[in-house]
Amino acid sequence: SYWVDTRMNAARITSGIASFMAFCCMVFSWCGFCCGCLSVRPIRITLGVLALIQAILLSCIFLVNSSEVCRVSTSCSFSAGGGLAIGALVAYVGASVLFCAARSEENTDDKGDDQLPYAAATAAGPAPGTVTVEKVEHANGTVVTKTTTVNADGSQNVEEITETPIGNEEVPTQMAYDAKV
Repeated sequence: SYWVDTRMNAARITSGIASFMAFCCMVFSWCGFCCGCLSVRPIRITLGVLALIQAILLSCIFLVNSSEVCRVSTSCSFSAGGGLAIGALVAYVGASVLFCAARSEENTDDKGDDQLPYAAATAAGPAPGTVTVEKVEHANGTVVTKTTTVNADGSQNVEEITETPIGNEEVPTQMAYDAKV
C-alpha cells in the first residue's frame, strides 16, 4: 500500500515539482543578477508568483500525515523533517514577497518600462535641440548671459553676451563660439 496510496503519491509528486521549480527559479535568479534582468518588474513578479506556487506545492507534503501508511503504522510523527518543511514554506513565501515588493535601483517608473539609469542619462548629455541659458550678474553691474544650443550631431553652439553699464547706457559685447563635446 506504500506505492498505491494516493495521498502519499500526491505528496511525492507535488514536492518533486516544487523542487524542480525551485531549481529553475534559482538558475533564473542567478542569471538575472548577472545580466541585470531582475531590474525589470514583470520578471520579478513572475519569479515571485513561481515562489508562491512552490510554497503551495510544498505544503502538500503534509498529506503524508493523512495517508493510509500513517494511519496503519504509528511511526508517522512531526519531527525535524516537518520543521524543515515549514521552514521551506516560510522561505518560499518570503522570497515571493521580496521578489514582488522589490523596487528597481534604476531610474524607472517601476512598471516594466525601464529608462536609462540617472548616471547614464547625465553622461549622455543633453538631447539635441536643447537650449540652456545662464545669466550671471556681477557686483559691478556687469551681466553675462551664456546661451548654449545642442546640435543634432552632438556639437554645441555657445553664445556669450557681456553687458557692461557705462554711465546710464549699457554696451553689449557679444562673443560666439562653437564647442564640440
